[in-house]
Amino acid sequence: MKKGIISLVGISLLFVGCGGGGGSSSVNICEDKDTAYIESHEFIKIFLKSPSSAKFQEEPTDYTYKGDCRHWFLSYVDSQNSFGAMLRSNYTIGVRYDDNKSDWVLDEYPEFWK
Repeated sequence: MKKGIISLVGISLLFVGCGGGGGSSSVNICEDKDTAYIESHEFIKIFLKSPSSAKFQEEPTDYTYKGDCRHWFLSYVDSQNSFGAMLRSNYTIGVRYDDNKSDWVLDEYPEFWK
């Protein structure tokens, strides 16, 4: 009897955990600022001497949603240079969600300055 109750409770928790309530809390990935910002970090890392040392600003300094799944960011990253010193680089970048590729692509080439 105990096993039956435990199994029933486990199954009930599984359905609750999977969001069986039918709420509409899903975010359209195309328009999601947070996802776009995190994905933009991967493009910035391509240009760094030490991508594994990168520490990105938690929230961008400036942000613009340009429509059509296009996002533009102004931010900074702290990362090591060739000598191991941590330097801050400001940058702008544009990313876009491409439905055909089901992935983020570079929309505006990054610009860096100190």
